[in-house]
Amino acid sequence: MVKQSKVLTPASRPAFIIHKAAAIFTTALLVATPTAKANSPVKTVDAKPLGADKLELASLTKTDNLSKRLQAVVESYTSASSSHVSALIWHPESNQTLVSYQSKHMMQPASVTKTLTALLALDNLQQNKDENFRYKTQLLSSTPITQYTDEYGYYSGDLKLVFSGDPSLTSKQLAGLFDHLNALGVKKIDGNLYVERDFIDTSYPAGWVWDDLGICYGAANKGVVIDGNCIRAQITANDYQQKAEVSLKPNTEQKRYLGQALNQVINIEPDAWFERHSDTQDNPCELSMTLATDNEYQIKGCFANRLKLPLNLAITDPDSYALTLIDGMTRAFVIGSNNTDGGVIGNSPCSSANANANANANANANAPSLLADTNLIPQVNDNERNSFPFLVAEHQSEPLNVLIGTMLQKSDNLIAETLLTSVAMQSGLTQQGSYFNRTSAIKQLLKKAGIESSDSHFVDGSGLSRYNMTSAQHLKQILQTAYSQYGAEFYNLMPVSGLSGTLKHKPLYKQQAIKGRVFAKTGSMHGVNNLIGLAKTQSHGDILFVLLENGINPADEAMPTLIENMLPELFID
Repeated sequence: MVKQSKVLTPASRPAFIIHKAAAIFTTALLVATPTAKANSPVKTVDAKPLGADKLELASLTKTDNLSKRLQAVVESYTSASSSHVSALIWHPESNQTLVSYQSKHMMQPASVTKTLTALLALDNLQQNKDENFRYKTQLLSSTPITQYTDEYGYYSGDLKLVFSGDPSLTSKQLAGLFDHLNALGVKKIDGNLYVERDFIDTSYPAGWVWDDLGICYGAANKGVVIDGNCIRAQITANDYQQKAEVSLKPNTEQKRYLGQALNQVINIEPDAWFERHSDTQDNPCELSMTLATDNEYQIKGCFANRLKLPLNLAITDPDSYALTLIDGMTRAFVIGSNNTDGGVIGNSPCSSANANANANANANANAPSLLADTNLIPQVNDNERNSFPFLVAEHQSEPLNVLIGTMLQKSDNLIAETLLTSVAMQSGLTQQGSYFNRTSAIKQLLKKAGIESSDSHFVDGSGLSRYNMTSAQHLKQILQTAYSQYGAEFYNLMPVSGLSGTLKHKPLYKQQAIKGRVFAKTGSMHGVNNLIGLAKTQSHGDILFVLLENGINPADEAMPTLIENMLPELFID
């Protein structure tokens, strides 16, 4: 049996201990109590098994003890810490509060915002239980392909490629659409290819930090997403204090279809070098990146103790990148077909891989285009939409629950922003390029879900914005609503302590008493460390919790956090 933790004084904060001993749980005893029948002429007394009063009293005592311990820990922690803390822990079935500390204070939620996005997506996108919501990327034609393609493979008509904002679409999956067109016998098109985004083209949300925008986790969905709007690169130097060079590291499809054109679409200007760690003791070494113009990056400064550094760069001009990639695909398919990644629905099976396509990747850059012209059309009216009535091929994303699970497990900002925009679009609550209207939409959607949000302010769906402000009381409503309406369907999508996602590797979540029993979303950025979710305890049943800590002093980052002190208390018998 794990002993109760000792409440520490402010002076002893460095000695805060995370319980590492294994908890020995006892099986909960459920006692059914018969009740009197309705309208019974005989007055009855509720019969209780021998010792039932003691069992109920013991249960209340355990709850009271837990509540007292939690209150003592949070008070002791806050008296010794300079950070801002808010905590709210309760039983979801009885709504009994175990501890409430500054639960109305406004805090930065960071990525716990994604729980809000997940709830709104389930409420508004998954309206039909029998048909999963999916994003669809479609290749359409103005005339039937087979009827208007002659014996030489010339198709007379126009094509339209429609992006629905699918945040998970890969270049390999996109190539599968053209592969299917090739399988239908089309070798040349006497017409145009129109590229349309059936999705709101939005700017970055307010409050996103400027130095996040060039990194992949800060990539925005402007209607067209391919490979997460991300490109890999590497900065290297032959020796310390020598000027570094940057090289792009494209994936297989980016290399195949872009070739040398990749260096025209992505431009990186390095003015950086590497230093030995011993040479940076008195003069700290910092590396910074600035976005010059769309898809242009300036890297300056130095980095310590290595001669190679990987970079994950956000594609800030997805339109020009997508059009260049699509043009490369059309040139490749003049020669032959390529692999497809599945998920393509069309009029005939997709063709197999053509080995010559990969071997002739460089030749494709100079090959004649399959197309006469390309245009990117942000929005279309009904008449233009109806002029392409024939579906050639379609790629469907994973279903909504898989997308939400990926968003929560990996804390994927791009999926979060896409889902929130989709919810706002489907509800008619946002307009082209307006994050102000999106903020208003969030409040209206929460009100529709029965959640009061007058004391909260959200401007994005990922939590990356520093302008997001909310309280533990508001987050309680989100968790409670999800628990009541969706239960395991919602919480099983979250990272699980010691097993998956952002809770997999930290020592706290690997403790025997905690591993596999916490289903929660983290929220971290500079000075912020939050955790909200569900704890399934043996002694106290299901417990929902909101633990928020803002304003953490960088000098104290090695010290045990509020989460590390509070969470183990829930698993003490």
